Amino acid sequence: MESKHPVLECLETGKAVLGVVMGIWNEDKKQQRWISMDAQPINDTSGKNKEKLVLLRMTDITDSVRSKKEEEKVSERFHSLFDNMVEGAALHEVVFDKAGNPVNYRILDVNSNYVKHVGISARQAIGKLATDLYATDVPPYLAEFSAVAKSGMPYQFETYFPPLDKHFIISVAPLESCGFATIFFDISETKKLMAELERNNRELSGIVYAASHDLRSPLINIQGFSSRLEKDYQFVSSLLRHAYAKAGEAISDDTKVLLEERIPKAFGYIKSSVERMDRQIGGLLKISRAGRSTPNMEKVDMNSLLAELVSSFSFQLEKAGGKIEVETLPYCSGDLSWLSQIFANLLDNAIKYRSPNRPLIVQVSGIQKGTFVEYVVKDNGMGMENPQKAWQLFYRENPDDGLASEGIGLTMVERLVGRMGGKIELASVAKEGSRFTIMLPV
Repeated sequence: MESKHPVLECLETGKAVLGVVMGIWNEDKKQQRWISMDAQPINDTSGKNKEKLVLLRMTDITDSVRSKKEEEKVSERFHSLFDNMVEGAALHEVVFDKAGNPVNYRILDVNSNYVKHVGISARQAIGKLATDLYATDVPPYLAEFSAVAKSGMPYQFETYFPPLDKHFIISVAPLESCGFATIFFDISETKKLMAELERNNRELSGIVYAASHDLRSPLINIQGFSSRLEKDYQFVSSLLRHAYAKAGEAISDDTKVLLEERIPKAFGYIKSSVERMDRQIGGLLKISRAGRSTPNMEKVDMNSLLAELVSSFSFQLEKAGGKIEVETLPYCSGDLSWLSQIFANLLDNAIKYRSPNRPLIVQVSGIQKGTFVEYVVKDNGMGMENPQKAWQLFYRENPDDGLASEGIGLTMVERLVGRMGGKIELASVAKEGSRFTIMLPV
């Protein structure tokens, strides 16, 4: 049912009608305008006017109405996002003592997944102080949360929360009036899975190490006895030739082929196969050691590290007629020895697999992206046709290129980067060059 115009209602009742909002369509501008109307009866004390008089005051409130509607829309969107997040989320306000020091915080609101991750319902949580809600003497993470509320700078961390016996990743964002929001998710199962994978990885690395170590003994025997056999063959061959010469007989063509081609070629195959197997066993031992060891994580000055590496490659660069250009690099968190191995391997590969058609140029750059640092090692070398296979153990794209290689370098690099909590990617185009991108934690 439509409401009466405030003037008509005022005339009928003789009473003031205030704050009536009505929409008026402006045909010229093709837009809706919103007007607030106050109708006030006028009493004629002179008695001259028989008609009832009304004073109508109109105020255009279109802008404020639109702003309010926009605020409502934003609020609806926020609550829709807040309630439908897969992560747990909560809004808080910091509680200060009389001296202005943060002493606690109060939960203002929680989303539907808060109960899923924390196991506490919204009815139990909202309005409670942290110490009461979590039954702790000290508010959990008060220093981290209050620092975000004061500074206005967001923060993220991973933690184990003893009251709930769970592991969380928590992102903290500032809110107005010394408040803060937490967005978190339970990673307890992931941590358990990672621990199990770590145990399995260590066991597998141990098995590989033991097997590789045990294979060395028969390999040494094959190497030793084949060398002895080759010497015995040379001795027997010499005696045979001497016997034929003494008897004045010519060696038959079949015997010549046997003595001069087939047997020496067989010894050559045995020797090259033993050397290849020795390199592969050595590679397996290196991989297994990397899998069993723990990185010594520290803040690393990558500018100093790359300066030392580039200096160590000066002879190879001069011989190859190439150069390495290094930009100013941000620090990262990692194992200094492992980082040296990683970048030494990438620079060595760039020099080793350079293009014969142009001078070698290797560019090293770095930039911080959030909680990670991204380093790029780019070259204009031979490139690869199958870069996706580069990480495979013992893979070599051109095994007959005459370059001594175990085929484990990039496998080691990927393993070491992963062990430090990072990742590495390769983009390569045959005959144009390669680009390695290494992401490591800040």
